[in-house]
Amino acid sequence: MTPWLDPSTLPADSCGFVFNATGRRYQQAAERAARSLRAASPGFPIDFYTDDPSTVADGVFDQVHTLDHVWFRPKFEALIRSRFQRTICMDADIFVLADISDIFVLLDTHDIAASHVDQRNQGYATTFWRKPIPNSFPQVNGGLIGIRKSDEILAFLNACQDALVTYDLPQDQPVIRELLFDSTLRLAVLPFEYNMRDRTMARFSGSKIAAPRVLHRNGFQGRPRKNGQLPTPEDLYGVRTMQHFRQLVRADKQLSKGPYPTIKAPLSRGLFAKLMFFLRR
Repeated sequence: MTPWLDPSTLPADSCGFVFNATGRRYQQAAERAARSLRAASPGFPIDFYTDDPSTVADGVFDQVHTLDHVWFRPKFEALIRSRFQRTICMDADIFVLADISDIFVLLDTHDIAASHVDQRNQGYATTFWRKPIPNSFPQVNGGLIGIRKSDEILAFLNACQDALVTYDLPQDQPVIRELLFDSTLRLAVLPFEYNMRDRTMARFSGSKIAAPRVLHRNGFQGRPRKNGQLPTPEDLYGVRTMQHFRQLVRADKQLSKGPYPTIKAPLSRGLFAKLMFFLRR
């Protein structure tokens, strides 16, 4: 499949990825996330905003910037200060399985892009800020956000950041939801596979569904294992599940050149296969 964008033909600073994290453990998570991104979407610049650039591994990021303010939501500063006209900002607790550079094309016509929060019946997902918002306009997940730089989007980001600081709020998603709802910004809602928090659909479905592009799980920045390394995707999802995800990528008509294998859902592979899938996950 031909990539949507050839980064070598783009003007400097037109498109780029940004990570943000503070503390060495979270820096390590961001480094691994960036490596997975570079393998999936090669050629695009990747910047990093952090509290201590001196502890960041060499050669992972194109530019490393020192945060002006160290707090629990550095993503807003990273987005506001980004040198790119179109920025995709990601948290450190992600792993990229397939190309996501087509989001940049979406940002030609939209101001902001993000996926809906998927488990929307949980307490955090039903929390409002100042007023109720219709269920048909749910929270978006802040772990992956794309923006096209403009005065309007910068005003929106500054308003989100100011609200969190002024009211000492513990969550940013209710604020983002309300300010987006009240704005005239054009929001593009990304499919679940661009920010997969709940693995149920991908894990139990065959190749009729789109393959997961981005895995997003807090465990990616969890406590290091006995070997000193952070948990791997196989640690968190299981070897068989990761094999299944990668098979789905090969079968995805938007990602691969073909031939496209038919991948059956694990639950349709016979009793023995089902048992082995769950025992070996």
